[in-house]
Amino acid sequence: MKTKKALRLLSVCFCCAGLSFGQSIYETFPDQGKQASVLLLGYRSNDFKIFGSASIFFVPVSTNNAGPAFVCAVTALHNLKDKETGDPLDGLYLKINMRPDAKPRYVKVPLKHAPPRNYWISPSGLDLAVIPLPPEVRDGADVITMKEDSIVTPTNITTANVVPGLIVQMLCMQPAYWSYPADYTDPQNTPTIRMGHLSRLGFQSVSNTTAIRHHVIDIHSSPGNSGATVVVWTPDKDGHISNPMFLGIVHGFVEEGDSYKQYQIPLPQASTQTNTISLVSAESATTNRFVLAFKTIANPNLTDVIPVHELLGLRDSQEFLSALAIMSQNKPRYSFSTTLPIADNGKK
Repeated sequence: MKTKKALRLLSVCFCCAGLSFGQSIYETFPDQGKQASVLLLGYRSNDFKIFGSASIFFVPVSTNNAGPAFVCAVTALHNLKDKETGDPLDGLYLKINMRPDAKPRYVKVPLKHAPPRNYWISPSGLDLAVIPLPPEVRDGADVITMKEDSIVTPTNITTANVVPGLIVQMLCMQPAYWSYPADYTDPQNTPTIRMGHLSRLGFQSVSNTTAIRHHVIDIHSSPGNSGATVVVWTPDKDGHISNPMFLGIVHGFVEEGDSYKQYQIPLPQASTQTNTISLVSAESATTNRFVLAFKTIANPNLTDVIPVHELLGLRDSQEFLSALAIMSQNKPRYSFSTTLPIADNGKK
């Protein structure tokens, strides 16, 4: 299939309260994937708890994609919580992609979790969050975004020929391949591009209604990938040209519980039990027994993708407008820096 090399994407962002006038530019995935990708670091009590991914998204004020827009970060809602305890994070550091000759840019984003929040969450309960950012985030940055008419929705899947089997790309942050300090001090982001196919479409017609569930792609996902952009390449009616569309963002994977098998490791001369070890204290002659358990996570190499069709018409959402207003009223708390303020944690 001959791949279309040009993709219309919004660029230039804003003037006041998050507004800008954008113009259409042409870029190619995955060559410019770094421009749409954001490194997300979540902190709580001055300690990093989350290493994740996010996407830059411009919310147009009107249906005109080239008009004024609000700049936002789109990510998985669970990225705003401590992955171990589930407690809400104090805030985020977002690393924005800059030009090669610029300095790195980290944006500190305080999080207000009690309503009214300073971020929007999916009204239908999807694992989706949109965080309005100050307009200055765009100044001097090298970022692009998918247009509204490039978002996969229940109403355009037929005309856009979105079906299982299409090629997909995942633009994710991979902590194992980020080195400190090189990648953290580089003005540009370095997403890992993963390739696969659309395994299952999340939109299903049931009794004249559309059931919404996660899309499924046959790509391996791992820690740090949550919130990453997923692009699906859709063919035109003749099947000669493919167009990239915003399928969704990474949620994670469903662990294959049925693949676990019970196994007892023999421990000769350590105990009469094959799955325990006995330790005898030399001083008190007391015996302590404990059980050894080993478990390897069964990753099915299938990834759940959160649909992002609710981003359409976000400008009409009262919750989003409220989050935008809270951000605007508290702009001094959204600070910029060229290095990670919690430098020691950057090594993790």
